[in-house]
Amino acid sequence: MATGWVRAWARAQRGVAAVASVSRGSYELEFSEAYGARELRLVFGARYDDVPVRVTAAVRGDGTTPVTFSGEREGSIPAGGTLVSDAVPVDVCADAPIRIRFTFAAECPVASAFDLADYDGVRIVASEVFGQDGMPADARLAQTIFCLSGIEVRGSSLRGCVAFFGDSICELGTYFRLARPFLSQRGYAALNLGISGNRLLRAIEHVDFSRTDNPGLAEIARRCPGPLTNLAPRQQAYGFAGVDRFSTDVLSCSGLVRAVVALGVNDLYIPGTFCGDEDELPCTEEMLQGYGALAKSLECECPGTSLTWLAITPFARACAGDGSLGVLRRGVNRHLKAFAHHRGEPFVEFDEVLLLAPACIDPDCFLPDGLHPNDRGGEAMFYQMEASLVHSCGTTPAKQPM
Repeated sequence: MATGWVRAWARAQRGVAAVASVSRGSYELEFSEAYGARELRLVFGARYDDVPVRVTAAVRGDGTTPVTFSGEREGSIPAGGTLVSDAVPVDVCADAPIRIRFTFAAECPVASAFDLADYDGVRIVASEVFGQDGMPADARLAQTIFCLSGIEVRGSSLRGCVAFFGDSICELGTYFRLARPFLSQRGYAALNLGISGNRLLRAIEHVDFSRTDNPGLAEIARRCPGPLTNLAPRQQAYGFAGVDRFSTDVLSCSGLVRAVVALGVNDLYIPGTFCGDEDELPCTEEMLQGYGALAKSLECECPGTSLTWLAITPFARACAGDGSLGVLRRGVNRHLKAFAHHRGEPFVEFDEVLLLAPACIDPDCFLPDGLHPNDRGGEAMFYQMEASLVHSCGTTPAKQPM
């Protein structure tokens, strides 16, 4: 059992100003994984906002307890920053969920948010969000949570937390859904800090929606018919570059015992698409410098915390054409493996479970886009990384199903 604070739940925020115009709102959430904690505190973020955001909150277990911020009932999240509440005592049964209520408001549309997933230990019970015109926000934001980014507990059964730092392959949860209960059973909270489209080295610098036929982007393309350039933080729907968000999103997590680095595929995949020029393709040395920057940040800010490195997964475009993307991917993985071993840290490879041949993905393990592993592929990835997670916990691996 950890004696101090442990982040029991967290998600990585992104800038959603291109798809949402929300300036105030309220939520009632159900938090089901307090691990028998005696105290709780809330972590709010305005990482992608350029104005402060005001918040109030309350926690309800057996009763309703106001949440304070340095003793005050209202807190102010600084623009581009975070705000941690004061400790709140919780008095609930071990299996009872905790209700969390909070409101937020700002002088202009709030941009820092994420979309709740079915694997989250948080559920929206009720919500109301409004635009600057006072009208209710688009129904498509029903699972979008603004401002809240984490919940920390003290006096719980948790021994620590393990943060998964990645992109859409991480955020979609195909392997995380298995890693989360695996770690929870062993006393560790698993945190999904993936952001779809996120890159290790770059944020998105410009977007031209006319170059994509992705149906999920059709509405955004209608609102933004021309190319967008010099994107502001509030428009960074794919998040800041991994090297820039690692400290804020991962190393700020109380009770962190291990970070699983699962970034890099978009650095290779995005160049040449609607949101990246071909000259943005990095070389192997640049990728290794980025990974090295993550390791250096960890050593400076969280000494004693370990890293697990996940290889860049194969994807269909890397197997097509002249094969140069595949050569680059394998080269980065080879050097990253050597880097990890030199540091005495686990490196997890996936080619043997996701490829039929060196230049052929297994279609049974991928979604139709040839980039994202499906549930079967995610399960295979989990069992590849299981031993490294065991290394985090010092326990015996579960038997892989036949």
